Amino acid sequence: MSSDNIWHSVNDPETEASVLESLVGAAEKHLPLLRRLAEHPRLPAAALQALSEHDDSEVRAAVALNESASPELLSKLIRDTSPDVRFCLAESYTLPTDLLAILLEDENPYVSHRARTTLRRQEVHVVATLPANRNEGSFDKAYGSA
Repeated sequence: MSSDNIWHSVNDPETEASVLESLVGAAEKHLPLLRRLAEHPRLPAAALQALSEHDDSEVRAAVALNESASPELLSKLIRDTSPDVRFCLAESYTLPTDLLAILLEDENPYVSHRARTTLRRQEVHVVATLPANRNEGSFDKAYGSA
């Protein structure tokens, strides 16, 4: 497979999981390609697990950003030695709230601040999704503002 075809496969959201998994092994020394593979939503769980243990913190950070990563894998990455990996998790709106709360106590002040900011923004998002049909009275009945 040519270099152009490899990059096309890695950037194509429809690429088969088996193709992506084979590319992980072939790309071991090519960090930019590994980072992109780690972000791919179709990358199989076993490959994500392997990349979560990679020596390069940017590869692990890309795993942290992958929306297909399991809560168990994210829970492991919360304890990563790299503050960059933990920061990626702290700014993720898809990270479960209980895991995000753990990062509030992170030893790195940037990570804990980002976790606090993300939680605060999630609360604003919840408020923004309240029912809009106030004129029917359902909002007032539900929230006691009548």
